[in-house]
Amino acid sequence: MGLAIAPALACGTISTRFPIESAAPPSSPTNTPLPTSTPIVIPTPAPSDAGGLGGSTGPEEQGIERTQRSQVPLVVGERARVIARDGVRLRSGASLEAAEVAQLPASSLVLVVDGPFVADGIYWWRVEVVGNSHSGFVAEGWQDAVYLEVAGHEQALVDRAPRAGDTVEVVIQNLRLRQGPNVSATLITTLALGTRMTVQQGPQAADGYQWYEVRTEVGNLTGWAVVAADNVITYKVVE
Repeated sequence: MGLAIAPALACGTISTRFPIESAAPPSSPTNTPLPTSTPIVIPTPAPSDAGGLGGSTGPEEQGIERTQRSQVPLVVGERARVIARDGVRLRSGASLEAAEVAQLPASSLVLVVDGPFVADGIYWWRVEVVGNSHSGFVAEGWQDAVYLEVAGHEQALVDRAPRAGDTVEVVIQNLRLRQGPNVSATLITTLALGTRMTVQQGPQAADGYQWYEVRTEVGNLTGWAVVAADNVITYKVVE
């Protein structure tokens, strides 16, 4: 009988339902429930301060495109001047939807720190306002209107008494421009650091100060301003 079975095994006509090395069929697997894992909570990172911009992210993080093209030849590391008659908005990001940080009046000086970026069809620059702690993004213009210009360094500020016809530049923040040469005269506006004016006449002495009548280059506002207060020069002659 053993001789008859051997050829059949060699040809594979007889098969088994389990491996030949097993003494018995394997037992059915037991459905053991998997242990329940404890959920892992991933903390949400707090927004970064992004350079003092009130928690806003940088333009690249917002998906805003950096570009090499621009209408105004501003230079990172150099100053620019606001020339828009009504001033320009300083925003927390390079977008029209970004929160407004401050309103920069005409003639404000800013230091360009990054850019340009393009968003909403507008070129944006990241700036720091000269003379205070504000920083953010400003649009350089819209369509044919230009809001910023390069603040030139070809002229120097000199310490001498102004004369009629001189161009002078404000060297403090918030210089008061009044309707008359005295501290009781109606306040017209306050002038930002870097505002340029043309001297009309003066000086006139009143209230312990020397006053000059001046006209601003941007906006053509005319009024009186003291040339020094508490031993601090308020504006200097541009030569």
